[in-house]
Amino acid sequence: MAAIDANIERFEKLLHDVKEIFKNGFAERLDIDKVQVQLNNLTTEKQK
Repeated sequence: MAAIDANIERFEKLLHDVKEIFKNGFAERLDIDKVQVQLNNLTTEKQK
């Protein structure tokens, strides 16, 4: 469970960073969506 928590924390930071990069025009909306899907998958896995 600790590994999943650590990964969730990393993906939350990554999501924030990708959103900022997107705001500056250096990322696509698809990049945000990919990270969000991974974060959602990790959150679902933790709830099992």
